[in-house]
Amino acid sequence: MADYTQYPYIDKRVRYFDGEFLKDQDFIDEQKYHIDRQRRLDQFLRVSGICDGLTLETATNQVIVKPGTALDSQGRQIILSTNSPPIDLSAHKNQEVYLVISYQEEQSDQTTDGGLGSSGARRWHEKPNIQVATLGNVPEDSIVLTKLAIDGSGNVTPDLSVREYSGVRLPSGNLDSGAITGPTLRSGGNSASSLVVIDGDLSVTGDTTVNGSLSFSSNTSGERPLLMEAPNSNNHRGDGTQGATGLVYRVQSNPNNGDPIFQVRSEGESVRFFVEHDGWTGSADNPAWFGGTEDNYFAGKVGIGTT
Repeated sequence: MADYTQYPYIDKRVRYFDGEFLKDQDFIDEQKYHIDRQRRLDQFLRVSGICDGLTLETATNQVIVKPGTALDSQGRQIILSTNSPPIDLSAHKNQEVYLVISYQEEQSDQTTDGGLGSSGARRWHEKPNIQVATLGNVPEDSIVLTKLAIDGSGNVTPDLSVREYSGVRLPSGNLDSGAITGPTLRSGGNSASSLVVIDGDLSVTGDTTVNGSLSFSSNTSGERPLLMEAPNSNNHRGDGTQGATGLVYRVQSNPNNGDPIFQVRSEGESVRFFVEHDGWTGSADNPAWFGGTEDNYFAGKVGIGTT
């Protein structure tokens, strides 16, 4: 009996020679070898997600998925070649659910061949499985296409922010219980399609050019874009006494009054220096010190006190 099992490791490929008698298993093994090599690259060098299309068309109590391509965590390509049949959502009124797609194959093109009387399926149909999943219960190796909110009248509202797109993975020697690891690179999805998201640390050797804003975020306060600009006579120094030299850092939007736009902190979180957008500049946790051989210049009033 023919063995169609796609084993985790395939290390043999068919060798042909003149006069060789070929059986069905030889042709099956030929396909299995090429499937293994394709999926192995997709599994280890790419991350699962949507590659193309798979957009949605909604109507009362139903949704249709349009053609497109996705990739699952096993490196299997999920290809929807035509519009899906309408997916009934009437059982999910007043609920929020996920719509997911996963790889599935089935035998097709059944035939009986001529006088030999042999019969069987002549093709494997790689037909994706599209189903509704409850929140927090997404089937393994499924790709989330959208979150759907269905009201009591059957009106369907899709939330595309949950869509995750495929990307690339860089191999890493760090293994966690046999899991495939390594830094990944993908887009920001529907909400930020031009954003490149790196999951992992980044080290750059050589020059780096950034056209646009640069955002940093490592705490619960969120991120704040930081603009690095070429200076001019208006933004280099407030009194205009110096030319356009050096480098200017500017926040894209000011924080609330009393919150600094810039801080320097010690390891123990002491504020050594701060700048507020209303003009206050100083240090909260240590005395000020001015050194050098030149006179110190203050354009405004100077107050000296003990508190």
